[in-house]
Amino acid sequence: MDLKRFTQKAKDALEERGGTDGLKDDVGRAREAASTPGSIKDKALAVKEALTNRPDAEADAPAGDAPTSGDAAPATEKTPPSAA
Repeated sequence: MDLKRFTQKAKDALEERGGTDGLKDDVGRAREAASTPGSIKDKALAVKEALTNRPDAEADAPAGDAPTSGDAAPATEKTPPSAA
């Protein structure tokens, strides 16, 4: 892989994660997760969870992936008939 292509992939990945502000947020979440008590394995899992489940992940998702409010029918509960 040539250096120019590698650099472009890195820039694209950074922009996909929200640019430098998103990177700073990710680092902050990783730092918080790593400072929790527990084993190294627990900390690594906490960091992975913090970085994969970003609060603004829905906003970053492509438009075709997330249903819009008009796409889904409202949920209704079916109540059993009363035994009167």
